[in-house]
Amino acid sequence: MGALSPSTIGRYEVVRRLGVGGMGEVYLCRAVGAQGFEAPVVVKRVRADRVERRRYLEMFADEARLSARLAHPHVVKVFDFGEDAAGPYLAMEHVHGQDLAAALRAGPPAPPGLAAHVVRAIAHALAHAHQLRGDDGGPLGLVHRDVSPHNVLLGYAGEIKLSDFGVARAAGRLRHSTGDGLKGKLRYLAPEQAARGALDGRTDVYALGLVLWELLTGSPALQGDDEATLLDAARRGGVRPPPQTPEALQALLARCLAVDPAARPRAAEMADALDSFVLGHVSDPALLRTGTWLTERLPPGPPPTPEDRPPTPNSDAPTVGRRGRRPWLLLALLASTAGAAAFLQRSDAPRPRPTPPAAATPAAPVDGREAPTREGKASPAARRGWIDVQVRPHGQVFVDGRRRGPAPLRVSVSPGPHTVRVDNAALGLSETLRIQVKPGRISRRTVVLK
Repeated sequence: MGALSPSTIGRYEVVRRLGVGGMGEVYLCRAVGAQGFEAPVVVKRVRADRVERRRYLEMFADEARLSARLAHPHVVKVFDFGEDAAGPYLAMEHVHGQDLAAALRAGPPAPPGLAAHVVRAIAHALAHAHQLRGDDGGPLGLVHRDVSPHNVLLGYAGEIKLSDFGVARAAGRLRHSTGDGLKGKLRYLAPEQAARGALDGRTDVYALGLVLWELLTGSPALQGDDEATLLDAARRGGVRPPPQTPEALQALLARCLAVDPAARPRAAEMADALDSFVLGHVSDPALLRTGTWLTERLPPGPPPTPEDRPPTPNSDAPTVGRRGRRPWLLLALLASTAGAAAFLQRSDAPRPRPTPPAAATPAAPVDGREAPTREGKASPAARRGWIDVQVRPHGQVFVDGRRRGPAPLRVSVSPGPHTVRVDNAALGLSETLRIQVKPGRISRRTVVLK
């Protein structure tokens, strides 16, 4: 059942809802100031059905408190934490971009120099986070615990940022999560994390090593279609550096992916090693322009229409500790911190009256039934259907001759037969299939390109 978005959250005017996860909802908003000043922001709040539960409020407050301490050019900045009648909210940076997971699905592996450039930025961000100290001067012992391509954000203007400290572990949290079970995405767990052992910053280094491995190869190092298989692979470890990569990167990956945490470098050492590699192996700075690389794979376009917007989260990364998020949800979390304080100041100038946004797209029924409206009747959107396409290793999806984007992908279509083509230009592979879509139902297909 679709739900109306609020027209405002605190001092921010809502443009549209971007997505919903296990704990929170995320909205694209406008901060409005004097003399026509406007700036886009992303606002996250606890879901309405969770706001009465104390543990969610404590986790949300912890995320705000930890994120506010982070001040690094490669970390998404949280600059406001407030509360209105519906509960607490966080305001974060915004810029147009994609997450690294989407970029990897859209094309072949990254060149070694660019892969090292992306990962060194995140290594520097982690080094900053791991070295944070509390008000008493003692180390916070912060561990991100969810380093993955889904939380590495790339901007079309060249930004590289680490996002989402929602499950980070640190001293002084209102809610200590050591007993709350596993946190993070299964494909990127360190052995000690999968075994529920002691964690420190080197746990994040292992996960970042897996991100570098995937950038160099185009596929995740840990393979498996179910949680048990992935968890067992994570516990065992033993991931070897990919062949046919520069020796310096192979040597660094061998250390980062060591099963024994004591054999791994610290994040600062990893960053220094990658800095040295880039300086010694990349002669043309143009090769490090991540914005250009991203644009070539995923050209920026208009936001999805309500008809095309995925009706449910659709992530290929099994997650423990919380539900997976839509890949496009993270696009809104990038931006520069410059000027943030200016538009956070309240203004006495009259503000334009906000226009309530349209209702969110009804969720696709997983049991095949039509989605009812509040009056109990099937909504017009429910009479359409959905095509859900997964592709291995990766590819662009065309529906009835129209390019719809990289897989995994879910699109809303009219009932009836549709032609779906999957192309991987880098590998010279293509597959075409015919899919019959029924009203109000999801037709799922997995395409293995050979």
